[in-house]
Amino acid sequence: MWSQNKALFFILFAIVFWSSCKPEKCNDERDDRFGLAVEFADESPCNPEVTLYKFLGRFSMTDVCNFSTNEYELIIESPDLNNYSVEIRNIYNTTGQYILSATVSRNNLTIPEQTVNNVVFSGQAQVSGNVLTGTYQLSNMGSTDECTFTATKL
Repeated sequence: MWSQNKALFFILFAIVFWSSCKPEKCNDERDDRFGLAVEFADESPCNPEVTLYKFLGRFSMTDVCNFSTNEYELIIESPDLNNYSVEIRNIYNTTGQYILSATVSRNNLTIPEQTVNNVVFSGQAQVSGNVLTGTYQLSNMGSTDECTFTATKL
């Protein structure tokens, strides 16, 4: 009887031990590691900094708009690497006049509609390797300019 109780105890202990050791998975759909389990116990399952990295930096930008074609340097920064947001500077070749907020989700960047210095902006982009491609629109005093762009990380 005693050996049966020991065997039962060992089996229950093993079941509880192995079922409690499941690695934690990233459940944030914006993260590159979404659905993946962590490899090390001290590792966070989601890592916004890794997801943001491909968007951050200086880019050689070419945009083709309804009213003009421009080549300039675009700057994307993140004041907080623990969330999925960035700031875009120098868009539309404005030497920093407009600082836009955008969100990142895996390989996509979204510029939600926002008004900066009386100009309404919105847009979206995708990153592949070191190249960012997308579209954006800006409206001011009844006039709208639509642009497509390609930007290569410097």
